[in-house]
Amino acid sequence: MGASMNIRAQIHTQNILHNYDVIVRKLGKDKIIAPVVKANAYGLGAVEIVKLLEGKKPLLYYVATLDEALELRPYSKADLVVFGGLSAGQEDYFIAHNIIPALKSEEDMRLWHEAAKRLGRPLPCHIHLDTAMNRTGIRARGDSDSTFYTRGLDVRCILSHFVSSEETDTPLNQEQIDHFLSRAAQYELAYDCAIVKSMANSSAIFNFPESHFDLVRPGGALWGVEMQAGQGDDLKPALQVDVKVLQVSDIKTGQSVGYNELYRAERPQRIATLAIGYADGLHWPASNQASFYWNGQPCKIAGSVSMDLTTVILPQDLSDDDMPRAGEYMELIGDNQRIETLAQACGARAYEMQISFGNAPRIVAKYL
Repeated sequence: MGASMNIRAQIHTQNILHNYDVIVRKLGKDKIIAPVVKANAYGLGAVEIVKLLEGKKPLLYYVATLDEALELRPYSKADLVVFGGLSAGQEDYFIAHNIIPALKSEEDMRLWHEAAKRLGRPLPCHIHLDTAMNRTGIRARGDSDSTFYTRGLDVRCILSHFVSSEETDTPLNQEQIDHFLSRAAQYELAYDCAIVKSMANSSAIFNFPESHFDLVRPGGALWGVEMQAGQGDDLKPALQVDVKVLQVSDIKTGQSVGYNELYRAERPQRIATLAIGYADGLHWPASNQASFYWNGQPCKIAGSVSMDLTTVILPQDLSDDDMPRAGEYMELIGDNQRIETLAQACGARAYEMQISFGNAPRIVAKYL
């Protein structure tokens, strides 16, 4: 995140710690909580978030790639587990930096088994089973070969991913749980020992207690993001975004605003132009759909979101004294509008929006 003050992102660290405690109370103290901090902690800044969470003493974190794990290694002695597994040639990096792959295929299992054999000692790993997602993960047909390789490894967890854990009425969730338990038992039999099991992501923590098993993997719940209304009502949003007003103007009846005349005034109106655009993570589909807020009142976007600028209609009943002035800030995400509401107006998911803002070079992040 860069040095411009046109857009202010405030990350409420106490809310993140509060959300962690909510999850602990939900689960009880016998479960392992493994924060998922991939994609730069969903745009909030992985290094700062890990430094914050270290006070909770998590045993491990999950990331998506080896590069993400290498970035975080100086800031935590906890296990760092890479969802993406490993590729040929990466073995020495994993070993040298004490990073653990989540082995996602028979080839991953073979590579890690051979590395362990060369070193003459078992190497730690998690085993990722595909139970319906059909992206990465060991398929059922690969279990026979994969269970063979467990004999030379230190298998610390078997995990899988839900397809739709935010949806409570689909039978696929229970089918996945049953499938996972059946296959995990095969690995435990081959390994001749009970193995920590994990399926529950943020939504499953609240929706499917039968999937909690030994270890849960919260991501969005830590940032207070709801994947479905009412899930985790006690969670508090971590991200607040405010945007500077650059100019306030009056337009006449019939005048258009922005590119391609997507908005045309039906009466005289006052508009505010804000210093944010799709280059900053505000998606173009927000055009004529989403709102900003001024002193608690919604101000709908008028016309198209452009690369650098967005224009909103100011409330008709505001007096001149109550109007925003150039240099003041309007709320985009905060007390009046959750990121989920904004994402819906943009045709996006809340995670997607948060990561978009986090990756925008012109947004300043301040940790409160």
